[in-house]
Amino acid sequence: MVDFEHNSIPLAQTVANTIAAQFIAQATPVRFTVAQSSAEREAAYRLRYEVVTTRGWADAEKFPGELEQDVYDAEAVHLLGWKGHKLVATTRLVFPSAGKLLPTEVEFGLRVEPQGQVVDGGRAIIARSCSDYQHRIFAGLLGYTWFEIQSRGFRYLCGAAVPAMIRLCQSIGYHITVLGHARPYWGQKRYPIRFDVLESVPMLFKRWGHTLENQANNETAEPSGLQLSRGHHKKSGGGTHEHS
Repeated sequence: MVDFEHNSIPLAQTVANTIAAQFIAQATPVRFTVAQSSAEREAAYRLRYEVVTTRGWADAEKFPGELEQDVYDAEAVHLLGWKGHKLVATTRLVFPSAGKLLPTEVEFGLRVEPQGQVVDGGRAIIARSCSDYQHRIFAGLLGYTWFEIQSRGFRYLCGAAVPAMIRLCQSIGYHITVLGHARPYWGQKRYPIRFDVLESVPMLFKRWGHTLENQANNETAEPSGLQLSRGHHKKSGGGTHEHS
């Protein structure tokens, strides 16, 4: 049994990296990238538009270009999930900047600690056409998010989530801290949350340690929790499923 409490942060990072890589692998055939062009960013905005309009969160007339955007998008890092040449998932990361509040801080009227060390994750979308394995895609998106923020020297994430999303993150193994009361935000009542990936490592290891052992033995095993989520939601030929 690994004693994370008395071991170093590098050990926790190694375990977090291994589990994140497993989540990304389990999302196959979806592959993840960082948006590199205006066309790729627009594809993300268009996917978000589909959610806002099909769920009735806003009228289509408010988006003449069929793109859902806000003031944070220009400086954000947009993560994309592709199935072939079709965009099926996206989320965005807003990194801390001196003198500026994060989107979650602005919307919920709070400050997220530790100041200047927290990345805001939001606008997480998975196409409903992938509903039979959307939880695996979401876990893969979380894994890819971890690598992206870690590469820039960060370990904390904050955002806004509905109760079902909080439960899903907890079931995956992430320790979620609810920072305040729910407020209407992006079409639904959401709670401001924060989680520390490295703080979550003991629970992640408890949840997925058997998978790491199987890998070490050159065996293959799909994480059981994500496997059980298959078919949990009804399929729909069109539309999208919103996660954040």
